[in-house]
Amino acid sequence: MAAAKFFRRWYVLALLATGIVLLIGPCRFGYYSVCSVCGKIRHTSQRKLPLLEVPYWTENCEEETPLSEACRATGLVGDHQHEWLFGHGNNGGLSGFSCALGSGELITAASQSKEAAAFIKCVVRFESKDKAENWRKRLLDPLLSPAAVGAIENIGKFPAAGFDNAAEYVEWKKAHEKAVEDSIEEYRTHYLRD
Repeated sequence: MAAAKFFRRWYVLALLATGIVLLIGPCRFGYYSVCSVCGKIRHTSQRKLPLLEVPYWTENCEEETPLSEACRATGLVGDHQHEWLFGHGNNGGLSGFSCALGSGELITAASQSKEAAAFIKCVVRFESKDKAENWRKRLLDPLLSPAAVGAIENIGKFPAAGFDNAAEYVEWKKAHEKAVEDSIEEYRTHYLRD
């Protein structure tokens, strides 16, 4: 009799706990990360029980970006171990915070920039892989990325379609290279002090 009463009490508590979880529902935390090697984006969704920080379910989905496709197509980046930088996350405030930002947020614009991708392709095609590699590193460095992508898109006004021939590229380079480099150097001087 005592055993039946004991199990009945635990059964009622288990049903009550299950009901609360079902009523409140599982908490969701969604975020994205950006690979600092190629610029690919990974979206992650986690499910957690209320008030617990341990996820019981995680799902990832990777997305090519214009820059990651350009890096792969030109051979700048082959098969590699992704180095994911947390970008931005949101869970609606159910675990104590509603938004989180990481250093991946700083390279997101570069990874999604059609102009930066076209620029990388043109540098490989009309100059050298080594010079393109230096630009890839700038574009995917959280400290320099905002300046590099801004200089390519806004100061250099690099066309999203790139250039079809070397003469057009050389003409663009003569007109804009110094301003682009000066802009990045000014950013480095003013915003990246020790």
